[in-house]
Amino acid sequence: GAVLAWEAILAGHAERCLVATGAAWTGNVDYTQGHSVCIGDGAGATVLGPGERMALVDYAVDTFSAEYGVMSMAWRPGSGAEHPSYATQPEAGVQAFLTTGMDGPPRLVERLLAKHGLACADVSLVAHQASRRLMGHWAERIRPAAYLDTFEEWGNLTLASAPATLSAYWGRIATPWLVVVGVGIGAHQAALLIRV
Repeated sequence: GAVLAWEAILAGHAERCLVATGAAWTGNVDYTQGHSVCIGDGAGATVLGPGERMALVDYAVDTFSAEYGVMSMAWRPGSGAEHPSYATQPEAGVQAFLTTGMDGPPRLVERLLAKHGLACADVSLVAHQASRRLMGHWAERIRPAAYLDTFEEWGNLTLASAPATLSAYWGRIATPWLVVVGVGIGAHQAALLIRV
């Protein structure tokens, strides 16, 4: 949403854009699955427009179409849930998590920073908050100056993690650059480079 708004502003089709997102995942998980213990609900919004502060400079995306469907929302026969819920395919989903999920975002961030001649030590990082294992691996691989998260307070807010975390840390980002990384089932990954 932020990229589409930014491109509309750059093209002269809009002066300001409201970008809003929300996640109500607690109603869409199978509580017999381990990943359900860290999920949360949340929402966030921002207005993008002209200004010097928090300026979106660039972005990078990767899509791994071979992983389409390995993580999905669907009816799960035998789960006891009365609605579609999130799940991963037993083998393919675990493999996708261990490869694309663990190492895809660090590669994406490294590529984006290299394009602009920036070092990881120049950035604060806000990322998807699926688990401490994932976040710890990303912190070790990316090595940002600061890794900002709200995982302990709010859990995995899925696509609302970035705006909620940015709101919590607003005014306290001490680096000149901010990188926001999101992942989605499918598998799609995106990173935004923002000049603080």
